[in-house]
Amino acid sequence: MMARMELTKPRVASRHRSFLFQAFGAHQLIDDCTVVVITDQHSAPCSRRQLRCFARRARLLLIASVAITGASCGSGTVTETGSGPRPVDTTATVPTVARGSIAVSVDFDANDRDLAARAGVSLRSMQVTLQSLSRVSVNLVVPVASDGRLRFDDLLEGRYSLSIQRLLTLEEIDRLSASERWSTAFTGGQEVVVRPPSVTNAAISLVAPRRGSLVISEIFPYRPGPPIFYSFGNYLEVYNNSDSTVYLDAMVLFRTNIQLHTDIWGSCSRNASLRTDSTGVWAKLLYAFPGSGRDFPIAPGNAKVIAMDAINHAIASPMTAQVDLSRADFEEFGTDADIDNPFVPNLIRVRAGTQGLGRGWPLEGEISYGVALPLGASPLDSTGSLTRASDGLSTMLYRIPASHILDVASFAYTPEVLSRLAQTGSVLNNCVPWLSSAFDQSAAYLVDFVDPRSITRRSLGRTNDGREILQRTQSSARDFEHAIPLRRSLQR
Repeated sequence: MMARMELTKPRVASRHRSFLFQAFGAHQLIDDCTVVVITDQHSAPCSRRQLRCFARRARLLLIASVAITGASCGSGTVTETGSGPRPVDTTATVPTVARGSIAVSVDFDANDRDLAARAGVSLRSMQVTLQSLSRVSVNLVVPVASDGRLRFDDLLEGRYSLSIQRLLTLEEIDRLSASERWSTAFTGGQEVVVRPPSVTNAAISLVAPRRGSLVISEIFPYRPGPPIFYSFGNYLEVYNNSDSTVYLDAMVLFRTNIQLHTDIWGSCSRNASLRTDSTGVWAKLLYAFPGSGRDFPIAPGNAKVIAMDAINHAIASPMTAQVDLSRADFEEFGTDADIDNPFVPNLIRVRAGTQGLGRGWPLEGEISYGVALPLGASPLDSTGSLTRASDGLSTMLYRIPASHILDVASFAYTPEVLSRLAQTGSVLNNCVPWLSSAFDQSAAYLVDFVDPRSITRRSLGRTNDGREILQRTQSSARDFEHAIPLRRSLQR
């Protein structure tokens, strides 16, 4: 039998309303505006005054679910529960979500293939970890086949990180020569974008740590808020990872910008030629250390701190868990309006403006930081620009030649930060690859401005005389982690 729903607006006395609902097991009262009755369409309708007939014909009546969402008449909604099972629509199409795959090939870097053979390390001992860099939580581990191939299937659309870190056993390390024994791991990784239903191909090159000489060892991008905003306590740290003294005089610190690594100014195809250039890194800000040749030595196993402002920020902003940088080794200096510690040498601004009040620039996410050998009298003969798609606004970049670059470290926002940005309507997508693999295979997704920890380079261990050797595999995603600030320098 079909049921007919009648939506009426009678003037029913309160006691009759109560009877009507109690007769069918309902215990809530509705207002004087609406009474809902469902009757058998083949039966004669009851008169509004013949309320007692409802009790006699209970099997033919149903009271619909009633929800009153407003105080005025007509603002409610009615849901029919029906008098039996609903018919199933067998013609309806169940929506499906498209899924994609990643086909991965793994091999040793050409420069490290012989090293792996001497250590007795094979691809069959490797595992690839897949993590989502989007809002969907995914963490999968798949072993590598003997031919170096593997596959991840049934993946939602999004951005993912592929990574391998294979630590060498003591037996494998003993097979290496004394000069090779800092090669305690093989690591590799790549970022990929899955666009269902297609298959995304990814190639991972495994490299052993290369100590290098002067490296970016730590950054501190912390700047809390709200309710208290404070962005002047940032610092960057460099570390001598070699066995001999390095002189910082005239060496260059450089930073790229967010426009180079993301789609914030338009499609990633717009910045691809500069971003993937293997002949150098295109930087926005350039600073040089002071000195004329041998004024600022840095001994093996030592670090130097470059502060945005060399003051005690724990006193300047006591409510925001800042650190004391009054004993920093160098500081940025903008204009005469900037804070200047007279006992701390200032960096030289080669190509770097200032922000408000003449201050230097705080550390950011979605940026690469690097250190390079002195560039000479005419260092910036190669320039390029990026242009915003919406209005043609452009920014100038300067190429740091690959032959001069000592180290590059890249840092991106955490997936949680990217999710918070998306909730505000600010969708930011990182471009793939981040840079040419000659400089960095993948950024470290560790930047969250409200996190008071530093982002520091991982340790490989210590020499017999106590010097710490830091991990450098040209993959920031594998080389960096969160830690307590300044533990290798001012808090050593």
